[in-house]
Amino acid sequence: MTGGLPSLKGLKIANTRAAHQAAPFTRQIEAFGATALEVPLISVQPAGRSSAFFQSLKDIDRYTAVVFTSANAIIHTLTGLSSLKLDKEILRGKTIACVGEKTKMLLEDNGITPHLVPEVFDGEHLAEVLVELLGKNDIVLFPKSNLARNVIETSLKEAGIELDAPVAYITEPNEKEAERLRELARDQKVDVIPFLSPSAVKAFFSSGPKEVADYPPETVKLAAIGPVTLSALESLGIKNVIVPEEYTTEALLQEIDQTIRRNER
Repeated sequence: MTGGLPSLKGLKIANTRAAHQAAPFTRQIEAFGATALEVPLISVQPAGRSSAFFQSLKDIDRYTAVVFTSANAIIHTLTGLSSLKLDKEILRGKTIACVGEKTKMLLEDNGITPHLVPEVFDGEHLAEVLVELLGKNDIVLFPKSNLARNVIETSLKEAGIELDAPVAYITEPNEKEAERLRELARDQKVDVIPFLSPSAVKAFFSSGPKEVADYPPETVKLAAIGPVTLSALESLGIKNVIVPEEYTTEALLQEIDQTIRRNER
């Protein structure tokens, strides 16, 4: 955090994370002196036990590597293994790759050490690392969201690396909460809306350009955790989005803090 008193004091920042993931981001927002408004724009449901994902977990021994691009993928993989009476220790014998610092920390908190983490925390750079370090004898499990991009799958398949990419969880827009956040924006009861995924952007701007016109930057500041989420906003014609250089929630809040400070000069 920047030195001195937090410049976000008195501001209301939306926490748009799914409800089961909201608490850590709320604590970070409050540490910057702001008030967190928990408005989960998406909901997350696990894949069913008859799904391809659970079949992959039953066949976990056949995989030499497992790739995680979200905390939800880790959570549902560990929960799925447990429900099948399989010990998470089974992952220790495999090459574990993850997309960034937060997924790395979550794995380590569960006693699993990731072997591959890209220097830049996004799917493209993770795919580059995987193609460089894995071989054609590897078989990769990539548990993903129903809305996941195909960059990992495309890159590995083009490199001749065998891959299974079952849907581990279903991400859906939380329409009721999205409307509540739109009302807060219209009533100027929220100051900053950080978007942490393209699916959150889609949930909030469910009617596309119509809603974009209702929320000019001077009314509500919009922030994106990284380039993929930024691209989703820019595709709607939205400009002046706050984006950190490092794609983490802490860096995002630091960038919001610094933007507010610059505007106060």
